[in-house]
Amino acid sequence: MRYGMPEEEESRIYRGIDQIVETRLDRKGIVHSVSYKRAKEIWQNSRLRDHGCLMLDDQRQAAEDVLARYRAADPPCVLISPRFATGIDFPGDECEYAIVPKVPWPPFKDPLVAARMKRDKDYPAYVTAQTLQQSVGRHHRGKDEVSETFILDSSFSRLRYVYTDFFGRWFTSAIRTLRSGERPPDPPKR
Repeated sequence: MRYGMPEEEESRIYRGIDQIVETRLDRKGIVHSVSYKRAKEIWQNSRLRDHGCLMLDDQRQAAEDVLARYRAADPPCVLISPRFATGIDFPGDECEYAIVPKVPWPPFKDPLVAARMKRDKDYPAYVTAQTLQQSVGRHHRGKDEVSETFILDSSFSRLRYVYTDFFGRWFTSAIRTLRSGERPPDPPKR
């Protein structure tokens, strides 16, 4: 996903999110939306929004309130939010899958990011790799837990191959690639 992408590509990503959720209605998940604007777009373009399984974090509530509502909800429940990719744990069945529609690149126009890029051209890729690994770790807390993460942004392929050293072996060894248009796999058995 990127700014100014063709509407057809964007629609394909929204359909992909719906496909993943539809095959996991017996569990809870999270969509790491990167921004509140993107969260709203995902929610508005989902055919599932009227079925009560999607929760939109619209930034008007405190994070604790959003988390409390999500944790108290029964499946199917999917939280669409940019604010829970790091620092929050979702152990056990609180979150069994995550969807990353857009690779979380840092804001290149931010003066601090620009200054760090002058010193290290690979800084944005490093920060992005760390954020992706953190977002996977939100719902996969123990060695006995089974969880899934779907990264839908095609730019992840390049990031993964060019900056392999920025990712932990645990992360890269777990990657399975689907072809464009290929149906997501059935969820793992509990």
